[in-house]
Amino acid sequence: MLDAHPYLTKQEKAFVQKAAEGTIERTIELDYIIDRFAMVKTTEMKPAILQILRSAVYQMLYMDSVPSSAACNEAVKLTQKMGYYNLKAFVNGVLRTIDRNRDNIGYPSGSNRMEYLSVKYSMPRWIVKLWMDEFGEEVTTTILEDFLKPRRLTVRLRMDPDKQKKALAQLANQGVEAIRLPFLPYAYELRGAGQVSQLTAFRNGLIYPQDPGSMLVAEAAAPVRGDDVFDICAAPGGKS
Repeated sequence: MLDAHPYLTKQEKAFVQKAAEGTIERTIELDYIIDRFAMVKTTEMKPAILQILRSAVYQMLYMDSVPSSAACNEAVKLTQKMGYYNLKAFVNGVLRTIDRNRDNIGYPSGSNRMEYLSVKYSMPRWIVKLWMDEFGEEVTTTILEDFLKPRRLTVRLRMDPDKQKKALAQLANQGVEAIRLPFLPYAYELRGAGQVSQLTAFRNGLIYPQDPGSMLVAEAAAPVRGDDVFDICAAPGGKS
């Protein structure tokens, strides 16, 4: 989607990506908060208005670089731009109310820990129940917290040393910091990369986005020449 807007700077693309992904990631919590302070329930709102509110609330609560007033004003402008002139006051009122009560949201409490964890960590209740029954509350909470931690961008470099040097040089030329990960000589974390598709090293086939866990699977299996290997996944990954 962002590739269709080449006029955006790397910082602008990073902002859009964070706002979009964060809104999706926190949808359950955002809907709960909106329902707490809006006269109309989220299930009865126009889809476009609900999305505008979700994005604005996420920016207000989870993006320190965005002043609440700016998030609110932009949401009102977007409401008008989409043709919902009569709902500008509604959007403005809901967001202002949430901003005033940001320290008093009132999450589910008491004995209903499953409901609290579901809302607080934006995870469907059935998944929370499954994990609580299997692992208990403490481990489940740890898992949920880990899901919401900032994700690293990790890539796999080719095994050839010369191609690795070339990839690292191309990354450095684009201002990307490449940090080698432990255990794997071809695994790196990229910082300041922006869109992977815009990296020269990626376009030249020198790097491939991949989680270290996926890389370690092959290392743990340690196949040698002559082994029969049954790959039931879709190497090298990437949701092919």
